[in-house]
Amino acid sequence: MAINKNTYNPVAIQSVKATVDITANRFISFAGGILGNELKSLGVAEVKAASGDMFPVISLGTAIVETATGINVGDNITSDANGKGKLAVALAPVNGRALTSTASAGFVTIQLVP
Repeated sequence: MAINKNTYNPVAIQSVKATVDITANRFISFAGGILGNELKSLGVAEVKAASGDMFPVISLGTAIVETATGINVGDNITSDANGKGKLAVALAPVNGRALTSTASAGFVTIQLVP
């Protein structure tokens, strides 16, 4: 994982059992895996985890998300097929709103949307 300078403030954290290897700062499914394309998330993985391990998922507050593309402050964020954040368009579910920006793929702080 690349080093980033973003900060975050989790309000609620859920302990979840990983169903696959988990990469930190990715959207997580309710089943404990990496979230698929344009689905509603449980939250964001705070750390990496091996399949079968318990790991913390930030489900409320702010979190740092790895992005697949550039993101602007205020953008609605959904998930790509690898659990990375991307711009939510049309009817894609909104998992968060960007509080910081990145010109290309990188990391942003988001306000999670329950």
